[in-house]
Amino acid sequence: MTTIIPTAEPESYLHTVENWILSAVKGGRTSFSEILGSLPGVYPPIAFSSLQGLVSQENKLISQELLDHIEVEISREQEQPIDTFHRIKLPIPHPLDYDWRFHDAAVRLLLDRCTALSHGNEMIVLLGTPSVLRYALEHRYPRRMLLLNANRLITDSLAKVAPAGKVVLCDIAKDALPGVSSPVVVMDPPWYPESIQLFLWAACQLSTIGGYVLASFPPVGTRPNIEQERGEILDWAQQLGLTLLRVEESALPYSSPPFERNALKTEGFTNISSRWRRGDLIIFSHTSRVFRNRPCVPPFEGKWTEEVHSGIRLRMRPSSDQQFRDPLLESIVPGDILPSVSRRDLRRKLVDVWTSGNRVFKCRGVNTLRIILRALATHSSPNHALSSFLKRELSDTERQLISRSTRQISELVHLERKEISLYGEGL
Repeated sequence: MTTIIPTAEPESYLHTVENWILSAVKGGRTSFSEILGSLPGVYPPIAFSSLQGLVSQENKLISQELLDHIEVEISREQEQPIDTFHRIKLPIPHPLDYDWRFHDAAVRLLLDRCTALSHGNEMIVLLGTPSVLRYALEHRYPRRMLLLNANRLITDSLAKVAPAGKVVLCDIAKDALPGVSSPVVVMDPPWYPESIQLFLWAACQLSTIGGYVLASFPPVGTRPNIEQERGEILDWAQQLGLTLLRVEESALPYSSPPFERNALKTEGFTNISSRWRRGDLIIFSHTSRVFRNRPCVPPFEGKWTEEVHSGIRLRMRPSSDQQFRDPLLESIVPGDILPSVSRRDLRRKLVDVWTSGNRVFKCRGVNTLRIILRALATHSSPNHALSSFLKRELSDTERQLISRSTRQISELVHLERKEISLYGEGL
């Protein structure tokens, strides 16, 4: 039987979630999928914990029979999803990029809105929305597009198939923005106030007066105090010269990335819709040109370096250590998958190595591990690579550690590639 999920969320937030769930059940929703779909962005373990709380209350507002039915539902082995096949492949999302990508249903909605709000040969600017450009390229969308994205892996993959100059590696937090003026800017920032404010600022620099900004916002159930955050963000938008036109609640479904699916599985949620997470579509009109300094957004997680092995992405803390150190991965959490995708999780500070599948590790020899990974990725000898780096022969102990690390990495990559194959083609 699934146990109650411990949560440190404020009581007022949990009480609100309980009221939403009661309303859903009274409205005839009897499956967890239906209940979750009716909630405005509540994380599945929090929703289930609230269900359990309603059953355990003295007046039993939810029946034990319904809870038993839901427990069976969420722990059922999910069939391999039939998802949209994409000719253009994107790198696997990594949790440190806060990389949730729109499902095709959301992309089609956004492109329909762009068509209605623009004309002929006008250019649509995309901020952090690679899945929109991919779909547009695959379906010959009748508008020119310009994507700005801070992830080199993504821009490199799309630049191979996009018209020249239509994919730009650009960190809008610090880089100069291209000198364009678009009738429509589509933005999908990380769902944190400082990031949303930065993206709105950039959208204003890139849009015409009289143009439109289409933004994905976190729904009101995403976390505590989100309504206050949204109020402050909308105030900022007004200061930038943006006028709110309308809100389309839960209009933008996302494809749950592998790191989120793995986090949910560690909590016992093996049968959750890949489209459970949905953003609110907020549409602004850019009504006046107002000068505001670019908001300062420091890196959320500090600096990381990245290696890619057989498509699996591994982020590592930077290290300038020139000595051989033990490269073995050490567990931080049971099963090695961090059971959370929230920036607020304090365990994130303990991580030295982080995979695209949300597996997290400590490692005393990060730089040694990095050299091993680079050798493996190029089918070279890790022993030779480290011997060349150290400018000496390796000891027997060092060779044994390299061998163990190589097996460890090979098993890890094999496991995550198997998971990717189960998650379908819609990434």
